[in-house]
Amino acid sequence: MSVNDVLHNGLSANNAAPVPPYEAARLALLRRYGILDTPPELAFDDLARIAALICGTPMSAVSIVDADRQWFKASVGLGVSETPRDQAFCAHTIVTPSETLVVTDARRDPRFADNPLVTGSPGIRFYAGAPLVTAEGHALGSLCVIDTEPRVLSPEQLQGLEALSRLVMGQLEARRSVGVLSVAFAEWEVAATAARDHEERFRLAFEKSSVGMALVSPEGRLLQVNDRYCRLVGRSESELVGVHFTEVSHPDFRKAELSVQQRLLSGAAQVGVREKRYLRPDGGVSWGNATTSLVRSPQGAALYFISQIEDITERKLAEQAFHQTQSVGDALVSVDAHGRITAWNPSAETMFGYRQEAMLGQPLTKIMPPRHRKAHRRGFASAVTTTAPPFAGRVVEMEALGRDGSEFPVELSVGRSQLADAVSFTAVIRDITQRRQSELALRRRTAFIELLHEVAVAANAASTAEQAMRYALQRVCELTGWTVGHLLDLDGEGCLRSSGLWWMDDPERFQDFRRLTQAQRYRCDEGPGRVVASRAPVWMADGTEDPSAPRAQLGTRLGLEDGVAFPVLIRDEVVAVLEFFSDRPIERDPDVLKVMAQVGTQLGRVIERTRADDRLVHQALHDPLTGLPNRALLLDRLRQALAGAARHNRSVATLFIDLDRFQLVNDSLGHAGGDELLVHAARRIESVVRIGDTVARVGGDEFAVLCADLADPTEAMRVAQRAVDAFTEPFALPGGEVFVSVSVGIASAGTAASPEGLIREADAAMHRAKDLGRNRYQASDGALGADAARRLSTETGLHRALERREFRLLYQPTVVLADGTIEGVEALLRWDHPERGLVPPDEFIPLLEANGLIEPVGAWVLHKAAVQLGQWRQEFGANLALRMAVNLSARQVGQSDLVDVVRHALAAADLPADRLTLEITETVSMQDTEATLARLWELRHLGVQLAIDDFGTGYSSLGYLQRLPIDVLKIDRAFVAPISSGGAKTAIVDAIVDVGHALGLAVLAEGIETEEQAAYLRSRGCDLGQGYLFACPLSSEAVTALLRSRPQHGGESDYAQPATFTG
Repeated sequence: MSVNDVLHNGLSANNAAPVPPYEAARLALLRRYGILDTPPELAFDDLARIAALICGTPMSAVSIVDADRQWFKASVGLGVSETPRDQAFCAHTIVTPSETLVVTDARRDPRFADNPLVTGSPGIRFYAGAPLVTAEGHALGSLCVIDTEPRVLSPEQLQGLEALSRLVMGQLEARRSVGVLSVAFAEWEVAATAARDHEERFRLAFEKSSVGMALVSPEGRLLQVNDRYCRLVGRSESELVGVHFTEVSHPDFRKAELSVQQRLLSGAAQVGVREKRYLRPDGGVSWGNATTSLVRSPQGAALYFISQIEDITERKLAEQAFHQTQSVGDALVSVDAHGRITAWNPSAETMFGYRQEAMLGQPLTKIMPPRHRKAHRRGFASAVTTTAPPFAGRVVEMEALGRDGSEFPVELSVGRSQLADAVSFTAVIRDITQRRQSELALRRRTAFIELLHEVAVAANAASTAEQAMRYALQRVCELTGWTVGHLLDLDGEGCLRSSGLWWMDDPERFQDFRRLTQAQRYRCDEGPGRVVASRAPVWMADGTEDPSAPRAQLGTRLGLEDGVAFPVLIRDEVVAVLEFFSDRPIERDPDVLKVMAQVGTQLGRVIERTRADDRLVHQALHDPLTGLPNRALLLDRLRQALAGAARHNRSVATLFIDLDRFQLVNDSLGHAGGDELLVHAARRIESVVRIGDTVARVGGDEFAVLCADLADPTEAMRVAQRAVDAFTEPFALPGGEVFVSVSVGIASAGTAASPEGLIREADAAMHRAKDLGRNRYQASDGALGADAARRLSTETGLHRALERREFRLLYQPTVVLADGTIEGVEALLRWDHPERGLVPPDEFIPLLEANGLIEPVGAWVLHKAAVQLGQWRQEFGANLALRMAVNLSARQVGQSDLVDVVRHALAAADLPADRLTLEITETVSMQDTEATLARLWELRHLGVQLAIDDFGTGYSSLGYLQRLPIDVLKIDRAFVAPISSGGAKTAIVDAIVDVGHALGLAVLAEGIETEEQAAYLRSRGCDLGQGYLFACPLSSEAVTALLRSRPQHGGESDYAQPATFTG
């Protein structure tokens, strides 16, 4: 297919352009311009030629897009007048009238990749089209430039193209308005006093003209102007009417304007046509092409001047852009029709070495090599007689000849001009020596750039580091011609060893070389090892590898002449070395070093990504504190172990290990001490398991051991006993020695078929071991799973118990031991489960603590108890000497807003603060001591009483106890129960009473069930008592009945006998 054939098929795209919105309106407007199928016009031809020169392209066109075709009003280098629309580039341009369409490389653009102009001759690669937009916003077509090479327009070139497109549109607008204006003016002059429709026609033509219009008095005053004129000069109509026309002219043009006025008035000229500048109020300058004529009366008197001014500012800017483009080091050479030089600019002097005076009148062939002159003369003679010579608008590369006789490459574009019969040519010549050198260097580096790209793609696509390394070795050798490629890894001692990854063009030839290399290791001061020390390439034929070394000698015998090694880097760390050998010398090329450095970096990223993936996998499957496998990895190994046991008739067991009283250590020594204890505990467990067993951390202080491949289930019991024994020795922590025991649960595959079931059974067995006294192991009997299920059901029910109002309070009275009067009541939380009935407190309260529900439930208890006491005070009088005791959990004491919660509860019940006693355990008082102490003092300042519950079971010191703002010590029931038998427990009770009284505190004994216990405590001076001897926990109604029947402490009743109401 010829170029003309392809052109006839259009500047085509494989995908036709979408039809613009309002296409019918666009086509109707196009018809009104009357431009289609009109003869060529110099103005449009010049604008197309300037566009090609500014953008440096061989082809350009003024394209008008009709309903089914693309028609060229002007073109450079195309040779056809129209193409089908559905294949036209410009059909894409008009879809978006506000944007210039630029296709930098059509081969890479899916809209044009299959275009016959792209895939075949002439191989069009570049297109840029600036839309021709009407005042109504429709694009009639485009001013486009085309090239056979991919390219990018500079911002200046793009601005120039867009400015030229506006000039093309200006020409079209002028065509549109000239006919209307000429008719209107003729009618107006012939019948100035004719009918109004004629006047209206003139007014509309005047006001709506696409060019500036002005009526000027014979004296030079502006009488009437249209909107286009106002926009041109930057002033409103009210500012212009009455002003002398020279005031809007640039000072440089005022004298010439007055001369035109005089020539028209004198009759020396009928019309004045000139280009002029206007001075705008903002300091800017605009250009206009003004045509002025004088209208006279029938008697010949001057009536007014009428001026039509076309805005040519954009054209002037385009011309400036053109001259700026050509002035940057380019030679401008003009010749006449005889080939004699008529213009020679300073850049031509610099480029060719001839002064201007020496070249004017000389033949152009003087700067051509002799071998090109004959062909030039033939082509030049034809160009003189042809209006559109083949080279016009094209950029041509050829050789030029300097004054010193040297030849150098140039790029030139030629424009043809004709004024009357005089033909001339102007060439813009650019020295492209440096560009040619750059192109040669670019071609030289292309192979390495391709290599880098391919290695980068392979590195990103590789699933393993080994796959990427193999590909890199192969491609480097194939593109460089190197004979052998090899990867060396860095071992743990800082030496290089063979990775076993090779590429060889003849594996059989180099098998001994490979075998010898894989048997060696290189220190950092020899051979390729020097890359590790220098982190830079090393040539191994320049003394860096001892020539007497066995590998060097063998390589020489095999015909290897040269070798080079490159680092594989992760940032500044050498992680591997690529070494290559060649049977010819390797050029010390800096470009090769740069590319290979990037290859090394790319491969380093692959290794880094592999390491990061390994770290992520490890982190996902291991506990960050102890480094042990986590629950996910344990379950995976359990699945594998169970599958293997089924195949080989072996057994699998799981040990679940929990540290006894770990929370106490964590609270006393802080989280850092607790973490260190967990790490030491992990190491002890690892020390007693069998080889091949898996130790995992599955919770805060919970560990699990997978014992796989058991021939005898009792092996798991022996491991469990060793674990228990391992914790008999203390742990040395920064806070001192700590003794911690473990409880161990064992479950075998015979009791659970799934990994999750096996862990649940072991967990249940561990809890049974704790129930049996801790510091022991317990094997699962299969029924423990029911306990675990029960705990899960309990935990699930707790989450909805508060909103379902399943909680209620019981109240257990406390009495004055001396006279048996009721001193107060303690609020006790109970859960009335809808299916199970009352759930024991020791079954659900620890779960409230563990799941963080204790805070909302505790706040409810506090509020409910305070309101209840308030109701009793309303019933029995505000002088009711009764206190309400409420237990606070560790989480509640840690609440930053605890004081606000208490204050709100008191306010809601209208209860004095001294009627409320808050009980905390001895262990809670030791947590986060400074913060806890500050919060307790805030409560004390509020007026609330504080009590230490279960005193004697913790580890608080008397010194710290003295700092606490407490009012009451409560003796734990564990010390009260043995009172009847005497002994050590009695001595502890005596000591607690003495300590309490010494500190000025009231002492309350819990769990009093016999008169003997009460009598003893009374004899020792214990102040208050609580227990089933006096009353069990009661409902609010029962307490109300008791208060009605029994005296209260501080009341008017003289009852002294103990209260024995049990409800």
